[in-house]
Amino acid sequence: MSAKKLEKPARPRRIRMAAPRMQKFDPTAPEAIERQVYRIVRQSLMAGAILPGKKLSTRSLAEALGVSPMPVREALKRLEADGLLESRAKSAFHVHELSQAEFREVLKIRLRLEGLAVREAAKNIDADKVRRARALDNRILASTTTAQRLERNFRFHFFIYQLADMPMTLALIENMWLRIGPTLNKVVDKTRPGATYPAHARLLAALARRDPDGAERALQRDLLEAAESIEKQLSASAT
Repeated sequence: MSAKKLEKPARPRRIRMAAPRMQKFDPTAPEAIERQVYRIVRQSLMAGAILPGKKLSTRSLAEALGVSPMPVREALKRLEADGLLESRAKSAFHVHELSQAEFREVLKIRLRLEGLAVREAAKNIDADKVRRARALDNRILASTTTAQRLERNFRFHFFIYQLADMPMTLALIENMWLRIGPTLNKVVDKTRPGATYPAHARLLAALARRDPDGAERALQRDLLEAAESIEKQLSASAT
């Protein structure tokens, strides 16, 4: 027998779930542990930091965040009740994967809600806020990974939506991003440094002009361009 045949088979490498990218657990915060975990996972879903279909193990997430499993499980059960996770095992949950019909419905809602938000933002924005929005967009252009791009895109959009000063509308937009965030990983990758986002440039130009109509058109163009890429992949996976 050769030495090669006597070698023991390599043990499969255990892949540990990384902590959500958006925030870290803060043990000194007055907020209850369960609420913190719930908020961290919610924001990670919105920012696309968790893939569609991803398994979220109570134990792995608790270890990653440095907390006990009980508050993590309670937070994940809340997210399951919200329709964002699916329980398939005693201690594991999976991120809900949107069907084509669900994706199209969410897109229609987003076009209206986010269009409304940028219209109001265009009325409220000033030169300093435009500069800050441009700086956030420049960070997207400098992204070198999908994770960076998605997180920075999330921050860019919500910075603008917050300028609308419409808390109820913002909450509804967050609800849609919770559903669409993981699926945004299916957008054709544009992470190469210097990649351009013409729809963002048009949106920023319209905001600088304080042009609600132009801002809404640019925002809708941005959503529709991303949707075209996602639709192709959803269609391919459905066949």
